[in-house]
Amino acid sequence: MGYLVVRNLRGTAGGVCRHGSWLDHWYAFTGSNRILCSMLGCGEVVDVGGHVLAVNRADWQHWIAPMCHAHNRSPHDWPIKSDVRLISANTQLMGCYRQYAA
Repeated sequence: MGYLVVRNLRGTAGGVCRHGSWLDHWYAFTGSNRILCSMLGCGEVVDVGGHVLAVNRADWQHWIAPMCHAHNRSPHDWPIKSDVRLISANTQLMGCYRQYAA
């Protein structure tokens, strides 16, 4: 069985989600209590919900994965641990976008 390989997407820290942060978004939809980075071989503590692209899948969707600051800044492709569930970064699809009063 091969690993899912992801690439961190740069410039995606903005966006709007009613959960307050992308990491909170990930926790809300997974119910996980993960405290370590998702990248295979990394034992660092989770700092952020990083926007990633699954490079060995054909869907080209943007996903959220919990990761440490070092991996969130990395330009390299990384395999993720097999027990990590990616959550869509599409807030409208997930029903958690913020609506602002006009």
